[in-house]
Amino acid sequence: MRVVPGIARLRKDKQHRVIRKALCAVNNRPGFQVAEYSILGNHYHLIVEAKTRVALSRGMQALNVRVSRGLNRVQGGRRGTVFADRYHARVLDGPRKVRNALVYVLQNARKHEEHLCEAWWDRDPCSSADYFTGWNDGPPPVRPPPDEPVVKSPRTWLLSTGWRRLGLISASELPKNA
Repeated sequence: MRVVPGIARLRKDKQHRVIRKALCAVNNRPGFQVAEYSILGNHYHLIVEAKTRVALSRGMQALNVRVSRGLNRVQGGRRGTVFADRYHARVLDGPRKVRNALVYVLQNARKHEEHLCEAWWDRDPCSSADYFTGWNDGPPPVRPPPDEPVVKSPRTWLLSTGWRRLGLISASELPKNA
């Protein structure tokens, strides 16, 4: 989801917290859950599981309403449109597509060179990388507090197990263009 010009960088602390809080809230919706996320300067990427198109639509709507209200609030009561367009959904129907999407989302900050201006090396602090259990190298993931379920463990075979048949993900792996 890309924000309109005039919205502060989403990787700033207050904006990041707004998005994390919204992710926590929508993960309690029936039939919809966020499995992975990445926040960039002016947009974010998600990998979600939804039981139906309606559940996906309502889950994304609920998330974007919460994010919009929160971002407007932290920008001094700003009013108006926050997102430049609606979400773009892509069905991940095979292990290769899922693995590529995981690399793309978890390592997207490297593609946008966000890591050059922030103090991190292996894992993006503005993503679900610390929750992710499919790394093949580097230190074990740092577990965030259990009272902060920003993402949920995948329920589908493709997202929990199927992609792993193609190999775990390296912390130095770069996303391919998508």
